[in-house]
Amino acid sequence: METARRVRQRIRSVLSWCQSHGFVDINEAGEVLNGALPSMAAKREHLRMLPYAEMPRVFLLLANGHGSAEAKLCLLCSPSSPVCEVVRPGLPDGRRLTSRPAFGAFPGTGPRRARRTISRFRCLRWRCFSGPAEVDALKTAARPYAGAEKAGVHDIVLSNWNVVDIEIAFATGSDDETESSAPRVDFAALQMRSRHIEIVFFEAEDFTNPELRRRGDANPEVVDQIETYSRLLSDRHDEIVDSYRRVCGNLLRLRGIDERHAERHEMLEGIADGSTPLKVNVEPRLVVFGFDADQRDGENWRPHRNKLKDRLGNRVIFRGSSKGLTRGISALVFG
Repeated sequence: METARRVRQRIRSVLSWCQSHGFVDINEAGEVLNGALPSMAAKREHLRMLPYAEMPRVFLLLANGHGSAEAKLCLLCSPSSPVCEVVRPGLPDGRRLTSRPAFGAFPGTGPRRARRTISRFRCLRWRCFSGPAEVDALKTAARPYAGAEKAGVHDIVLSNWNVVDIEIAFATGSDDETESSAPRVDFAALQMRSRHIEIVFFEAEDFTNPELRRRGDANPEVVDQIETYSRLLSDRHDEIVDSYRRVCGNLLRLRGIDERHAERHEMLEGIADGSTPLKVNVEPRLVVFGFDADQRDGENWRPHRNKLKDRLGNRVIFRGSSKGLTRGISALVFG
């Protein structure tokens, strides 16, 4: 099932390139292929945020061979991972995992206890991975995060201090559902209101994505996707609030967070200790980027742009370049 979905996406991408370069007017594969695959039954189930203090147990499970290549990729990349925090003398060829002190790896532990705890992990970077085949699997797992849209999200995250989460999966608990097919929104940001803080979710799309276009009066696929997010956010509002209070508490425990942005630190503190009311904005935003002036003003794109604005109103943000994009995210102006 997942292979079939990926083939469908590739067909749409090829025809989308043809459309953006003027070879075709409409991506005919969009509507034709929509009903080609059966829908998967969904059983909604909220997955709670993992407490920061339980992370050592997770790392040990991964080190002992449990978990997928994607999980091990996260292990290498996570800023809270012990492999990113430990200085281990005597590694092969004199290599070191990092130059930062070990006692910052876990909350509530002094240097001596932290070193005893982390010594159990030994050399995770070499214990976790069995050889070239698994390295290839890691590359394959990382490939979906290396396209134009993911690069654009990276630019946006770097430009907005209030982004607190990325690649948020709305797991439904279906037996037929895979991790890659779960509803997944690109990033979430904290925004201050008069008497509370809101968690606002954003879906980011590159201009060439065929999901932005649909012939006739039907909704583009991305609009239906955002409506699905909205229903999930409404259904799970209280659980999401509880999870993001824990997220903010975890972020506060990471070394260096409090030094980077004073306003963000104040927001995180208020959310984590419960003193600041926190709400979920159940109307996700859409960010469209990656186009030049000719594409923006082109006859082919104008009806699709107007349809997005008609369906989403001021919840859609258009910007040619993703670099430096702050409008509607940390700079709260829509238009």
